[in-house]
Amino acid sequence: MRDGLSSTRLAGRNPILPGTPSQDFHQRQAWRRAERTRIKLADRAFRLCHIADDSEFALTTDLVQQRYAWRGYQLENEVSRRPTHQLTFAAYHEESLIGTLTLRTDSDEGLLADELYRNDIDRYRGHRGAHCCELTRFALAPTRYSKEVFASLFHLAFIFGRKIHQVSDVFIEVNPRHSGFYQRMLGLSQVGAERTCKRVEAPAVLMHGELAYIEEQIREYGGCAYNRAKSLYPYFFSEQETQSVIEQLHWAQ
Repeated sequence: MRDGLSSTRLAGRNPILPGTPSQDFHQRQAWRRAERTRIKLADRAFRLCHIADDSEFALTTDLVQQRYAWRGYQLENEVSRRPTHQLTFAAYHEESLIGTLTLRTDSDEGLLADELYRNDIDRYRGHRGAHCCELTRFALAPTRYSKEVFASLFHLAFIFGRKIHQVSDVFIEVNPRHSGFYQRMLGLSQVGAERTCKRVEAPAVLMHGELAYIEEQIREYGGCAYNRAKSLYPYFFSEQETQSVIEQLHWAQ
């Protein structure tokens, strides 16, 4: 449910996603704003950033809507302003937006997944010391960097969730067709039965992961893309990259 993509509205001279010259201008402006909060990683061909204002958030919304539409999902009531208790991340290749992911931490407002899976999530909330979060609005533009961008966005969300917000459990709603991918590639488990998600008018299942397990996998495999492990964890940051990211997060705390 958190992946999708199409290609009509981003950047006229964008080498990845064609669009109009006017949209290309707004893409460049957003990229320049994102430069203020970019995270530099020497060995990666793209930049990561934490979305800092509503106009940048609107650009990521465009990408999410396009990619969801490409897969036949319908996004209703999608807002262009950043909700509270949410952090949105983006990946840029040169001046082109090529990926986005949003981390939503639990609060009095709850999680979006509560709409379908409140009882399932409450079982984890009841554990002593548990603090839940969810990953939403995941979209990737088709580029040769897909695995690296996917892993980098998820790792960045993990750093914010684990190191800054001390979350213990992560949830994500996905189309049932993709549940096997998340099980194999990230070690997530299905904990909610298939239901219809009204936000996208498509079937969904609820996946769950323990942050302690994810942390262990990152520690063992992160930064070892040459490793033959059949997961995405080798594409996560190395220990050195992780430390560099944490040191650059002073502006986000």
